[in-house]
Amino acid sequence: MHERARGRGVGRILYWAIRVLLTPPLRLWIRVTFAGREHLPREGAVILAPNHKSLLDPFLLSFAGRRPLRFMAKVELFKGPLGRLLVRLGAFPVHRGEADEEAL
Repeated sequence: MHERARGRGVGRILYWAIRVLLTPPLRLWIRVTFAGREHLPREGAVILAPNHKSLLDPFLLSFAGRRPLRFMAKVELFKGPLGRLLVRLGAFPVHRGEADEEAL
């Protein structure tokens, strides 16, 4: 398991601040429904695997649950300012196209 996945991940204050700020405009801009939301456990491990129909999927997925999520993202996204934000939000890199056991 990647060291970032083991840790606390995102700071709760940052997570909830972003969630509170982004939820109202997203609800006005995008109509989203979450099927099966009641099956998400409130505690313990769970894996959510979106089909990525849009680049917004990971962000929208974070609004489906009632607790902060940690994301795997391709290692290329961790370069530059976006990478620093991803780290602060609890994401961890995965090397696609090869066996990346550390990511799991």
